[in-house]
Amino acid sequence: MTTSPIRLSRLATSTALLTLDIPESYNALTAPAIAILLNHLAALAANPQIRIIVITGGGPFFCTGMDLTTVTEHNPQQPPVIQTLFEAVDRSPKTTIALINGSCYGGGVGLAFACDIRIALPSVTFNLSEVKRGLAPATISRYLVREWGTTLAREAMITGRPVPASEMLSRGLIQYIARDLQDARNKVADYTEMIRTSAPKAISLCKELTRSVSSESHADSSKLISETFNDLMSPSEEAQHGLQEFRKTKSKTKIDWAAWYQERAKL
Repeated sequence: MTTSPIRLSRLATSTALLTLDIPESYNALTAPAIAILLNHLAALAANPQIRIIVITGGGPFFCTGMDLTTVTEHNPQQPPVIQTLFEAVDRSPKTTIALINGSCYGGGVGLAFACDIRIALPSVTFNLSEVKRGLAPATISRYLVREWGTTLAREAMITGRPVPASEMLSRGLIQYIARDLQDARNKVADYTEMIRTSAPKAISLCKELTRSVSSESHADSSKLISETFNDLMSPSEEAQHGLQEFRKTKSKTKIDWAAWYQERAKL
């Protein structure tokens, strides 16, 4: 019986869990595993019931990057397959959470920092060891510079030193250090409750805005900001509902967006 390298399960009705389960390579990602992840991410993005996608690792490691032993050929005209994975996580309309159960290396660091929210165990370290092998972390550099800032990203890249979770927390680069896996799952449940009262399309717009403002030219980000503001002036059905509820309750009551979408689906 063949075991899938990626396990899909539910932590809650609206929360999907993707677990990397490739113990023989310390959760290094093979091309087939990336293909499965991409399929899962696409299906979950299209599922209106899902609000949060959690990515974690099975065993002692979160992810150790791309399994280069399985790469047989690469078309220089096409982006690396692992870059496609990072972009799928980064651009997912759902809230993505990296539950970092163990240390990560190279592309595993990129996977964690392509996610919106990061929860780690105390023993976790983030390792950019490519330079020790005469390489540079090219595919993850976009996410490292954006999330870590130029100074830390450059220093960690050129030294290859392990960056501990405690340092990441002190810099505001991860959101929580959990005592153990159960505490980490409890924190995911906290985020699930918070996000339940946040509108899905508005979340997607917030993610697009932060990507644009942090990575695109001033002209491009200004264009997106103007378009988003114009949308507010002629609000979507979702925004209209949010404004109506606000006027009725003066923000005293939180909106259960999952329930609202379920009611709309019946119409």
